Amino acid sequence: MNSWAVRFLVVVGLLVLVGCGSDDSDKDAANNGNNVNNVNNSNNGNNANNSNNVNNLNNSNNANNANNAEVCDRNGFSVASGMAEIYPNVGVHAEMRAGEDPTDVMLFYFLGTVGRNFGPGTYMISEQNYANCSICVTVSAECVDFDCTRDFLAVSGAISIDTVDDRLTGTLSDARFVEVVVDDNDVSTPVEDGQTWCMEETTFDVPAEVNAPVECDPNQPQPVLVAEQAVMQPGEGDLFELRYEGRTSETDPTTVITFDLEGELESQMGTTDFVAGPLCDSCARVGVNCTAGTCEKTFVVRTGNIDINRQGFIGDEFAALLTDVRYTEHEFDTETSTWVEVEDGDTYCISSLTIGATITEPAD
Repeated sequence: MNSWAVRFLVVVGLLVLVGCGSDDSDKDAANNGNNVNNVNNSNNGNNANNSNNVNNLNNSNNANNANNAEVCDRNGFSVASGMAEIYPNVGVHAEMRAGEDPTDVMLFYFLGTVGRNFGPGTYMISEQNYANCSICVTVSAECVDFDCTRDFLAVSGAISIDTVDDRLTGTLSDARFVEVVVDDNDVSTPVEDGQTWCMEETTFDVPAEVNAPVECDPNQPQPVLVAEQAVMQPGEGDLFELRYEGRTSETDPTTVITFDLEGELESQMGTTDFVAGPLCDSCARVGVNCTAGTCEKTFVVRTGNIDINRQGFIGDEFAALLTDVRYTEHEFDTETSTWVEVEDGDTYCISSLTIGATITEPAD
């Protein structure tokens, strides 16, 4: 019985007792006895009414609570295994699995300012798009080798982190996920009439690997660009491919800074972490002592930010700001057509660099 119902009974009981004090004192015992019985009967009637009122009140409250409580299509998540990767001063990525394939898989991402300052504490989840969220929590259903039947993005809840060292421990509380589809540019769109997934309390305790930060040589000179170009290959609608190139000398040998963008124009605007988002890991590079396209050393981006201020089509201006970008030495593997990091290789760092050029079309 709720406290409001108890208080209601006490008040009604007091009113009934006050009403019973109006009998005359000269009435005989029989009348008094009858009066007592009548009073008791009256009280019983009142009590019955009160009981009905309390039941009605409780039923009303229960109905309201039932109306206010959200019914989710899926509920809960139990972590059976997982792994976290921690990038100091950059961010955190964690994968948690409910069992063996086919199974449900939950992913955590802490990026941007939150990622750079990540540590024990409570982090609130807000409704964001997967392409630019700084605290991203996703869960996918019935996955086999990450081929899943449905994908969900958290739009509310809280993550409490207890430890961040060789293990990542904490609790996900009052989380609500909505079903989404994610395109090639990591832009998420809610599924019409899609499912929801609720997690009241999910605890996790998974091993964590701390990646060594990219150390910068304080004596490395910062690049000064004297020649820049941005070449766009338009696609259908707003789709495009853009290659930016900046050179520290108009003649060889030179240092060449490049990165590639592709996708939809709108999804590329704003600040993007190089460790996630629409920019692939090997799309931002620096070549040192380059002659006729062949460089003595090539560095691939490891961490950093790019803030795209202006973007458009051919004839428009492209402008961006690189901030605290750190590259590690790589070699190109011709068999796999991928860049492979050189063990104990050199690093290249850009603290801050403004880049920009008029967008042109490819040369014939």
